[in-house]
This record gives sequence, C-alpha cells and structure tokens, in this order.
Amino acid sequence: VERPAGGGSRAPLARAAAPAVRSLAAALAMVVSAARDLDVSLQQLGHRSASVRQGAARRVRTMFERAGSALEILRRLSEALGSNDPARRHGGLALVNELVDVNEWSRVGTGAARFCRLLRAVLERSTAPDEIALAVRTLGHALRSAGAAATDATDAELSRALEWLHAEMPAAAGRSHRRLSSCLIVTELAMRSGPQAASAVAARLHEVTAAVWVALQDPLSETRIAAIGMLRSCLAIVSQREGGLGAWYEAALSRSLAGIQSYHPEAAAADSPSSSASSSAPRPIEEGGGSSGLDEAHGCLCALSEL
Repeated sequence: VERPAGGGSRAPLARAAAPAVRSLAAALAMVVSAARDLDVSLQQLGHRSASVRQGAARRVRTMFERAGSALEILRRLSEALGSNDPARRHGGLALVNELVDVNEWSRVGTGAARFCRLLRAVLERSTAPDEIALAVRTLGHALRSAGAAATDATDAELSRALEWLHAEMPAAAGRSHRRLSSCLIVTELAMRSGPQAASAVAARLHEVTAAVWVALQDPLSETRIAAIGMLRSCLAIVSQREGGLGAWYEAALSRSLAGIQSYHPEAAAADSPSSSASSSAPRPIEEGGGSSGLDEAHGCLCALSEL
C-alpha cells in the first residue's frame, strides 16, 4: 500500500486493502490445491488398478470442466498414451473416454480430431489385443462426439483401416495387429458409431467385403475372430438393402467354400468316385509364422457359419 500524497499515515489504506489481500491469498491457495489435486490424479492414470485409473480420469474431467488446464492435461495425456507402461496407456485411454464429451475443448482449438490422432498413434504401436480393443472403443466414442466433423473424421478412419488391411509389411512390424485394429474399427463404425458412420461403411461396402477375406486368413487368431465381427457388420448392412442380395450372398458363399476346399480337397471331390486318397490328403500347416491353409480354412469356416 503506497503512502498517500502529503506524507499521511498508510494504516487506513492498509486496513481497507486487507480483505482484498485475504481473498487473493485464499484464491492462490485454491489454485495451488487444485494444481496439486490435478497432478495426483494425472499420476494415478498409471495405477495398476483399473478402478483407480477410471476414478482418476473422472476427477481430471471434473477439474477441467471447473477450471480449464487444457494444455497441461493434453501434455500429460500425450505422455500417458506414449508410455511404455501398459497401465499408463490404459489410464490415458480412460481419460480420453472421459474428455471427449467435454464441450470446453472447442474453446482451446481441440476436439475429436485431436483425440483421433492420439488414439491412432496408440493403434499404430500397440500389439496387445485388449489394448487395441479398448482404443477402438474409445475411438468410436470420439467419433460419436465429433458433431459436424464426424463425417470427415469417419471417412479418414475408414480409409486408414482399409489401407492397413491390404498393406504388405513384415509380420514383425505388426501387420496382424494392424489388421486386428482395422477389423475392429470397421465393426465399430458400422455397428456402434451412429447412422453417419454406418452410411460411410455402406457406401464402400465392396471395398470392405473384399478386405475382410484378407483378415480371415491372418495367422493371428484374434484377427480372424475380429474379421468375423467385421463380416457380421457387413451382413447387417447388406440385409437392409433392397436389391442385389442374391449375388452378394452367392459370392460370399463361393469364397468361403473355396477357402475350405483349398485345405481339404476331398470336400470338393466328395461326389467323385474316381478321387484317390492321396490326392485328398489335407494340406499341412506351413511353418515360419505365416498364414497357413489351416488359418484360411478356419476363417472361411467361421464365415460360412455367419452366412
């Protein structure tokens, strides 16, 4: 409190300013406490317990809705999703799932597009099926919350999924796990991400159904099972169309039977008495970790079951 002009006492002014000083001190104490609570909650995103991680994610969302801290939250979220610790990555996914519905992100120039980029980075690196499934469910939630940007974001994710399904890369580079991600993404878009996403899948149905057979032959069993879910979503879309069903089902049936018969030639020659036993022997499983005839037969049997 500055001394008044003329050299008078500053005590009256000090007494007048005291309430404001106390209010400022209380406000600063609240800021420090909130920052400490935010830091603790962000650290708990890496806890081994899923319930603790989920609770921490909800608290971070509440703190942001009350006071902001967007830049700090995004920085720590990126660190969690890029961590080598699976528990921290799961905590980061839980936090994304909480934050995508917060309207305030639009004030800081973020939104579904930013979250989709973060989740895409997780899917590019992850080789853990449970983590991939969690990331895809979170991606679907982000797309459902995207509002006017949902169409462009959905088209981008669908294009990337189809690209990954057809991509040729060494198995060590995560080819099977990217195919797993792709199958789960297509299923999420077709079945659980709203009518806009389902329409996007329907518009590219021929591309999607051509790609599903690639995943049905994948050496990773989780990928083949995910491909069945993808095929199921395609069947749900086809069943809602008025024309062309017969040709689509016929093509899918022929493809399924061809895959089965390639492993068991006797299935194709069962009605031919001249078939020799030696020509009908099952093809052995290939070694070296690649897709085998058994992988293809398994995928096609599952597809036949769906049909």
